[in-house]
Amino acid sequence: MMHSDWRQTYSKTNPVVAFCESLLLTLLGIALGYGFAPTFPFFTQNGLTWLMLGPLLSGLRYGFVHALLSVLLLLGILLLAQRYQLSWAQGSIPTLGISLLLIAFVTGEFRNYWHRRIKSLHATVHYMDERLNELSTAFNLIKYSHDTLEQLVVSQESLRNSIISVQKQIMMSNLHESSLAEVGTVILKQLSDYGNIQQASLFEISENVEYKPDPIAYIGNQVAIDMSDPLLSEAIKTTKTVSLKQQYITSSSSPSSLLLAIPIMDTFGKIWGVVAVNKMPFRDFRTDNIRLLSILSGYIGDVLGKRFHSISEGDEDVQVFKLQVDRCIHDIAEYKLSTALIILKFKHDQYYPAMSTYILERKRGLDQSLAVTNNKGYKLLFLLLPLTSAKDSERRTNQIELYFKDTFAFNNFSQAGISYLYQELSATDTVADVMAFPDEVFS
Repeated sequence: MMHSDWRQTYSKTNPVVAFCESLLLTLLGIALGYGFAPTFPFFTQNGLTWLMLGPLLSGLRYGFVHALLSVLLLLGILLLAQRYQLSWAQGSIPTLGISLLLIAFVTGEFRNYWHRRIKSLHATVHYMDERLNELSTAFNLIKYSHDTLEQLVVSQESLRNSIISVQKQIMMSNLHESSLAEVGTVILKQLSDYGNIQQASLFEISENVEYKPDPIAYIGNQVAIDMSDPLLSEAIKTTKTVSLKQQYITSSSSPSSLLLAIPIMDTFGKIWGVVAVNKMPFRDFRTDNIRLLSILSGYIGDVLGKRFHSISEGDEDVQVFKLQVDRCIHDIAEYKLSTALIILKFKHDQYYPAMSTYILERKRGLDQSLAVTNNKGYKLLFLLLPLTSAKDSERRTNQIELYFKDTFAFNNFSQAGISYLYQELSATDTVADVMAFPDEVFS
């Protein structure tokens, strides 16, 4: 709980105590009047009197009701004294009554106003206190579980950063023809940094799927590699990463001198090159590291395909989006990676510009978006989230909806005619299935 020094607590006043205190304050006013002027203790001959003390203090402390009771008590005593024709009770009762009522009203309303404000502030502070406790609890949970969470996401975040880095470097390079010569060093360095490869060579593959004899790039000491090496042959044949396995050694006339052969192939099926790995630390020669090197090489192939205009004719944005979907489905089937998809449908165009701008500004490096119009004239916004689970995509959707509520003052998407879908893609999905999701769900 928050410290109570800066937070006052207000308890309900006992009505008996309040009434008795108001009575005593009233009698105190009469006593003071009698002390200052025994012949006219009510000061009826001298205008405003000390009698105002009772209603004034009662009103400031307890509000208008108690101040009014004090005034009525004073006027009742005065009327009773005049009835018995007491000498000290002479004077104008209406003048005195109006004066005292005015004091009672002003002081009572003053006290009531500030009491209402204090109660409101107290309720606000109490709410903030509860929220701070919840936040502190959540913070501690996050703090204590940080190491575990970091271990769970470090591989995917590192992979994401590596892919983004190599994409930028390849797309910014000055390539004039479909050749890896100018980016070979970039590709090998990225693979080396990510997979801790110590010695490797990159061979370019020609259009007729043949090796060019000399490596276009290498890291570590350059060594001669037999172009008929069984690992290289298997990697080209299967278009998959091949590691040193007993069956490849025993089934070949000569043993392989390589640890890994990693083909670089895009989603069109074009093999751009193959990386022959000769040396890497034993601790990194493990299945999960080899798997992530294969994933990275696939994305490198896609960047090369995009860089050399491998997409077909038509809407380029749609083609690029479909290629990315194809890559994600391939990674799901081959490497069990997670990919999420968010689709928004807008019935009213006035919300689309702000929403699309917000979403596009917050895209991560691998995220892919596509804006289309369906056959009913509604705008659709696809957001593909590679390396993202369904739970993460739900959190992303909640963030988008929260922004929408704050911006347009709606309780939810449906009030503004916006429908949305988020789900995790599976290995059985196809590109056509993904593009048809809105028609199936929003029909």
